[in-house]
Amino acid sequence: MAGDPVTTRKAIAAAAAAVEPNGTDPRSFTLVNGVVLRLKAVPPMTVRAALQAKLGPAPKPPMIELSDKGRREANEDDPEYKALLEERNELAFEIGANVMLAAGTEIVEVPDGVFRPEDEGWTEIPQFFDVGLVLDSAIGRYLSWFRHYAIGSEAEWVRLLVRLSSLSGISEKEVLDAVESFRRPEARGADSDVPAPAAGDGDNVQEAAGTSST
Repeated sequence: MAGDPVTTRKAIAAAAAAVEPNGTDPRSFTLVNGVVLRLKAVPPMTVRAALQAKLGPAPKPPMIELSDKGRREANEDDPEYKALLEERNELAFEIGANVMLAAGTEIVEVPDGVFRPEDEGWTEIPQFFDVGLVLDSAIGRYLSWFRHYAIGSEAEWVRLLVRLSSLSGISEKEVLDAVESFRRPEARGADSDVPAPAAGDGDNVQEAAGTSST
């Protein structure tokens, strides 16, 4: 996403403020395209184990010689070290979000005209633009469908993460801080695997001719 940090913070704050009406089932979430999800708590140990398995050891800052002090110390301002640390933080966010999505959501209803994960129609546009989809496993296909087709805006994505995290005992502030860090333009650049923000909760649906919700 291109833009300044202030704009990013405002978008995140707006997403957090857009709460559902009183009485809304906290375990149900309806996407703007009409897909209804059932939400479930995600065991925190599952998220932690996935991070440990996928991240590997944290990078260490290089040592520099301080001739005036007669000793060596870690240089945490080293550009290469900071870039590696930022890359690791971004990967940690993506892994955590993917685990929450895969383990914490289940499709309840897909309306007519909207592709299901197992359909082929939704893959055409991402594949044409060489977007890396994972289609050879049920979980990979579900995550690809969700991230590159079903989610209509970043605000919707943030609200879903907040709801899932609340069910799993993670504070809203932790989620929003992580999202803001992940989406910060100077850290991410213009490209990101998280859907770009829209002016509102705009629809992002390709039409599925003849697709049934049953």
